[in-house]
Amino acid sequence: MLANLNVLLNDFVAERLHNISLTNQLETLQDEISSRERSRTPSLHEEGFRTTFNGLPDEEIMSDVMSEPFDDEKDDSSADNDDENGQISKTREVGIPNHREFSIRRHSSSFLSTFLLFFLYLFIFLAIWINLYGALVPSWVYIQVHHDHLPPQ
Repeated sequence: MLANLNVLLNDFVAERLHNISLTNQLETLQDEISSRERSRTPSLHEEGFRTTFNGLPDEEIMSDVMSEPFDDEKDDSSADNDDENGQISKTREVGIPNHREFSIRRHSSSFLSTFLLFFLYLFIFLAIWINLYGALVPSWVYIQVHHDHLPPQ
């Protein structure tokens, strides 16, 4: 009975240690994947903003990025083959793949567009004001003005 309990305890400890080692391996693989993605993503200072003036990505840039083949597995297999031959892959040493440089058009608003937008917003504000209060002159001003002209009661 004691021998069975000892065997079960040893099996449990061995399984627990195996699970811990698998968890550690998984964490290191996730860290490696995230560091690869970070090294592939250029910083904003290196490449500049890749968006248009309204914050949405350009369709041309997105189509170029989506059409690029994702060859991470090819890089891994070539590096493994080089390691077997005793050579070290240059892409493994660098760790940063080549990126295309994107030229971005900077949109600046002209004086005319700013002027027109100002009056558009002013018109919308006045339309909402008239819709809510029914007049350009507030009702309390209207009452005070006409109240002064009434005869005393």
